[in-house]
Order: sequence, then structure tokens, then C-alpha cells
Amino acid sequence: MLQDLIIGCEDDALPLPLTADALLEAAQVRWPDGVRVVDEDPRKIALRLDVVAEGPGFSVTATHALSSIDLDGTPEQNADVAVWLRTLMPANGPRIVAFDSGLTAEIELTPGMTVADFDREVRSALEG
Repeated sequence: MLQDLIIGCEDDALPLPLTADALLEAAQVRWPDGVRVVDEDPRKIALRLDVVAEGPGFSVTATHALSSIDLDGTPEQNADVAVWLRTLMPANGPRIVAFDSGLTAEIELTPGMTVADFDREVRSALEG
């Protein structure tokens, strides 16, 4: 599946419709004992979270101005977190997409999407 997943608006000139504060608050609810904020240069990174609550640890990194959110977990963790992140954004907002750092696939994250839906879209995109 997809490793090193990046979440952003299809129109990369738009920021994600989410604030760093809202992301942090939601992460603390989702992983109450397993999320840690990492100090980063605020000119580059709006928020970096290290998550150690589910299997191998991974990071959720929101770039400056929330132009994208980078995930570096296992493919399963990335799919789960990508779908969860979509629930934090308005359904009527800009088109949200997920793609890997190698640009081998681009998946639209639709409101209500499940991990199974996401996995199906990834398989379809990779089979091409």
C-alpha cells in the first residue's frame, strides 16, 4: 500500500481546512496517552505529533500554513489516520487528496470514506 503519505488539497494553493490547534485537540482525544508534541521550527512546521499508542510509533506532521499533513507510519496506520483526518475537515470544503512521496497514486479522501474504501482506491490506482 502507501507509505510516507501526504494529505493536501487538490488545489495545492489552498491550505487544508483545519487548524493546528484543532488537529492537536483531536489527536489528544484519539490517543490520550500516546501522543507527544515535538518542537519544530514554526516557519516550516505548524505541528508535529509523535504517536506511540498504536503499534509501531509514527509521526503526523502539519506543514507551515497547513498546506499538507505528512504521515510516516505503516501503510495500515497511514490509511487509518488519513481517513480519520478527513473527518476533521468540513464535507463541503475543497477536494482533499492523499498521495505518496513517490507520486505513484493520488486518492481522493471523500467525506464518510472508510479504511476499506481507501484501500480499495489505492489498489485501483496502483493497478492503474
